[in-house]
Amino acid sequence: MRSAGGFSLIELMVAMAIALTVLGAASFVLTHQLSHGQRLLAETRLHAQASALLERMARDLRRAGYREHEQASADFDLRLPATGCLLYSYDRYADGVASANERFGFKWQRVDGVGVLRMRKSSAGLADCAEGSWETLSDPASLEVTSLEFVALDQACYDMASATRRPCPPRAGAGERLRVLRELEIRLQAQDRARSLPPVALTARVALPVAPLLPE
Repeated sequence: MRSAGGFSLIELMVAMAIALTVLGAASFVLTHQLSHGQRLLAETRLHAQASALLERMARDLRRAGYREHEQASADFDLRLPATGCLLYSYDRYADGVASANERFGFKWQRVDGVGVLRMRKSSAGLADCAEGSWETLSDPASLEVTSLEFVALDQACYDMASATRRPCPPRAGAGERLRVLRELEIRLQAQDRARSLPPVALTARVALPVAPLLPE
């Protein structure tokens, strides 16, 4: 009498063990990929947030010190009164007069224990980083600005008469038409609030508006 075909109990147990091992490995790989994907997305989001802050500063600073006319007020200027703080103004209304809502600034400040980037909307003067009306640009719930630095790079003068570039004197001489060429470097570092991601360090170089070098 022939025995019925099929798997023995041992063969079934071995097959189930192999299947469970394969399923476990597949589950581990899938979980790892999902975790890696979520981390990569979080890193991309952090970088995008920091880049947006840097671009906001660079875009506005390209107008710092702009004057519509050579005889405009010398108050249209850029100053670095403290580490992590930059104050500037420009002839927003093209009238040659520096008013309170033509004076701006960027600064790093710790608010409720979190480092943030703030922008000044108006001020009576350019001397003090504490004065004026400021608003927070960064989102302290998701990102902390850990460092902000502004570095004034070497400036030069362009002589309109000779069409040459040379070092700037303290003041333009009689009859001289000199234009000041200036550059500024912005250095920003940021970290996610949970501090679970690598910090982001970004740098931007900004060419400032060409300004006349005024005579004595």
